[in-house]
Amino acid sequence: MTQMIKRKKILNNNLLILHLIGIGLVILPAVVIGILIITYSVNIPYWDQWNLMPHLFIKISQNSLSWQDLIAQHNESRKLFPRLIFLGLAYLTNWDVRYEMLAIFLLACLVSLNIYRLNRLTVKFKIFPTLLIAFLANILIFSAIQYDNWFWGIQLVVFMPIACITTAISVVYSRLNLRYKFLICMMLCIISTFSYSNGMIAWVIILPVLTLVAAKSRSDLLKQKWLFLGWIAVFITI
Repeated sequence: MTQMIKRKKILNNNLLILHLIGIGLVILPAVVIGILIITYSVNIPYWDQWNLMPHLFIKISQNSLSWQDLIAQHNESRKLFPRLIFLGLAYLTNWDVRYEMLAIFLLACLVSLNIYRLNRLTVKFKIFPTLLIAFLANILIFSAIQYDNWFWGIQLVVFMPIACITTAISVVYSRLNLRYKFLICMMLCIISTFSYSNGMIAWVIILPVLTLVAAKSRSDLLKQKWLFLGWIAVFITI
């Protein structure tokens, strides 16, 4: 009996060690990218950053900043929410663009957490296959090959739609009231749309997920028709 207890303890300890190793491997890609950003980031605005932000700083200093300045098109996008983030960070850090890189890293971490949560909710594998999937996902999310995205502050716009979409899907699978789900997802889609041009795809991705989760039958779909019609109306309006 004593031998059995000892074996169980040893087995549990081994599983705990393997679990910790698995968690370490999962976060390793993020740690590596974080170290690279801290080590090699430089506080020098680059390329599009010069024509996106400085004129806003001038207008703020002249008390002439308007809504049109914030919503103005830049390349193919209307970067309203990135502009607000950049302005906030610039105010707090005297426009140290390394903090924009930090914001990019934090958004990538949010995407990673969302993917992990959705993995646990939808796939429902045991812990080690789940950690393996999370590790493979993080290799892609925190890939060093996309170095431009890590070391160029304006690339925050690339991560914002991804963060909004994964967060919205995570909200869909939460226990919130359906109306709150619609409202939160709609807000995230608006943020995605006014962050980067391809962010508009959030409306197309999230609605089917909402439909599958919210409407178990045709009658459920009819009961919630105003929510779906409202979603389509807001999308068309935007």
